[in-house]
Amino acid sequence: MVVLNTIFKSLTVGLGMSMALFWPGLALAEMASPLWQQAEQAETAKDYGQAETIWQQIVQQHPTAPAFYHLGLIQHRQFKFIDAIAAYQRAIQIDQNYSQAYINLGLAQLEIGQPAAATQAFQQVITLPDQPADPATTRTIAHYNLAIIFNREGKAEQARQQVEQALALTPQFPQAQQLLEQLKQ
Repeated sequence: MVVLNTIFKSLTVGLGMSMALFWPGLALAEMASPLWQQAEQAETAKDYGQAETIWQQIVQQHPTAPAFYHLGLIQHRQFKFIDAIAAYQRAIQIDQNYSQAYINLGLAQLEIGQPAAATQAFQQVITLPDQPADPATTRTIAHYNLAIIFNREGKAEQARQQVEQALALTPQFPQAQQLLEQLKQ
């Protein structure tokens, strides 16, 4: 089980708007594995090629949802969006409630120009149990990302509704507060 203490990072995706990219902690048993530790060390050192090689080994040995998710994250960081999408989809195949994988799947789909697919991924998160994260829950992030998509599509009213739903869940979410202010202008 992935530790719920999720670290929130942001990824800038066009138009200067920040989208949510999740980096969850590893389960305790996984953290004890030397390969998992090596992968983390390579990521920390920003040696993403080495980290990807190690994550590939990990998914071969332990094809778990968190392993595929982390492989997707490292591929995402290298702008290998098609590969990242495949890894996130594999994580979701293993664990259909893996909301962080849906969020990052949607972000990768946006990167390759598939807003309709991204919208579906974010809408799926809203149907799943909400997961706590800092500074916002997974549903908050999904609503926020949907607001950005709708805003880009010129659907201001739908964008406003989504960002208001995000703020109803997490009132102190600064990115959503900023987006709401932009939408009011």
